Amino acid sequence: MDWFVSVRDEDADVLVYRGGRGFDQGSVIEQVIAAGQAIAYREDGSVVGIVGKVVIDGVSLDPIPFGDLKINAEQIRSSIATQLNSLRDSAPDADQFSVR
Repeated sequence: MDWFVSVRDEDADVLVYRGGRGFDQGSVIEQVIAAGQAIAYREDGSVVGIVGKVVIDGVSLDPIPFGDLKINAEQIRSSIATQLNSLRDSAPDADQFSVR
């Protein structure tokens, strides 16, 4: 499963991104959370962007609040898993998603 996370830094007018690959839904979600939280903040701790875009196996998810300090990793994990499962369950050809 390929994944991609991006956060727009409006101050610097750049898109900060990370990508990677995992073999199952759990490991991909953990990688996405780590990458999203890492790029949501600058080295000085200031916020680059509150929300990030996530694409897993070519499927775009709703914006994820990586830079919102009121949202913890478990809440982010749950949101991503819920979205992936919902998309998988509603797909006409569920085999196109490898998020089992």
